[in-house]
Amino acid sequence: MRKKEENGKLEKGVMSIWECCEVLNEYVDESDPDLDEPQIEHLLQTAEAIRRDYPREDWLHLTALIHGTGTNT
Repeated sequence: MRKKEENGKLEKGVMSIWECCEVLNEYVDESDPDLDEPQIEHLLQTAEAIRRDYPREDWLHLTALIHGTGTNT
């Protein structure tokens, strides 16, 4: 409950999606089995794979990118 109160206010900062990707690129997730690949590379590969498989679904491309940022926060 304390974490929800602390983080639920969304008062930590304002940034674009790309700025968020760049910040998360500095984060090292020790549980990630592929530490050799930068986080931003994974985010872009995921979004690109979705774009390739679903070329007409613009909303899904962005959703894939946003999902990648959420798994690293």
